Amino acid sequence: MKIFFSVGEPSGDHHAAELIREIRSRVPQAEFYGYGGHEMEKAGCKILFPMANYPLMGIVQILPFIWMFWKLAWRARAIFRSEKPDAVVLVDYPGFNWWMAWYARGAGVKTVYYMPPQLWAWASWRVKRVQRNIDLVLSGLQFETEWYQSKGVDCQFVGNPFFSEVADKQLDETFLDQLHSSKKRIVAVLPGSRGSEVKANFPHMLRIMKTLASKHRDIEFRVANYKPNQLELCKQLWVEFDPRLPVQFHTGKLSEIVQSATCCLMVSGSVSLEVLARQCPAVVMYRTGLVFYMAARFFMTCDYASLPNLFVKRPLMPEFAFHDMPDRYERYISDILNHWLSSDQTLALIRDEMHEVCQSHNHDNATEKAATAILNMLGVQERSAPRKLAA
Repeated sequence: MKIFFSVGEPSGDHHAAELIREIRSRVPQAEFYGYGGHEMEKAGCKILFPMANYPLMGIVQILPFIWMFWKLAWRARAIFRSEKPDAVVLVDYPGFNWWMAWYARGAGVKTVYYMPPQLWAWASWRVKRVQRNIDLVLSGLQFETEWYQSKGVDCQFVGNPFFSEVADKQLDETFLDQLHSSKKRIVAVLPGSRGSEVKANFPHMLRIMKTLASKHRDIEFRVANYKPNQLELCKQLWVEFDPRLPVQFHTGKLSEIVQSATCCLMVSGSVSLEVLARQCPAVVMYRTGLVFYMAARFFMTCDYASLPNLFVKRPLMPEFAFHDMPDRYERYISDILNHWLSSDQTLALIRDEMHEVCQSHNHDNATEKAATAILNMLGVQERSAPRKLAA
């Protein structure tokens, strides 16, 4: 059995890697290859191109790479026609993966969309592409599953793997002890997983940090960067802005920092689910360009961008998306975080709310259920039991 993966996001790289491990545990002779990232490679997937290194959003970011994407799509088309993999598994990244689905359908290869794009949130007319080219959608959200099913799409609810991954992750106890031994309260700062996000948002985060530091002498900021080059960029911006700010920078320590933080300032993204699972009160921000901002305003059909807020249909995590008047939004965000840092009672209430939301949306064994759905679709006989048994 051969499965081709197409993954273009860091979070998708991680989810796909877990899915690969799960399928291999049941079908040891299975082969995996395609476009993805380092986590998938460690799980035993042959990476034909490191797509997860290009988490791009919006036409402005994509245009310089359009020729690269075209060549990759054409290469995949040739693979689908010549090698006929048993399935193509797509994870998010719709701009490119629509082409993967189209070419797979043209080659007669079954196609699965794991963690599908949030079409219900904006530009819902794109569901026609799913109806035409996707054999099976595996969704992490119950209301999303119902939405796809109402459109005639074969969609199964498997739950979101983030919750299980957070519960299973082994934290660095030595680093946690260091954080807990600090005499200052920690404010987690998550500037995003894309380089463009970091460049657009971190300068505003620094100004918010300075405002908070002037009011709370007992806090320090821990910045959780995704890549070393992003850490260096943030350090440079910090030095140019005000190196006296109590800031420390880290890579590979996001979970530990969020676990230990009093509260969090973060750029919008799927990491909001881990922040929710670790019950860390957070404010979400996203500075974007005018074109993307106007497109989102025109096409969005829901009130919130962050999944925790969509779960409860209210701003559990206050969120601010903007392209101009940054001073105003920096002030709004600073006021909220200042209030939280000044009120242990408010923080406790928010954590209680986050705990309740986690309890009602935490569905076990998402990866195992996704693997089962894919193998059932392919009619593959498993040689071993799932790694974990559902409760």
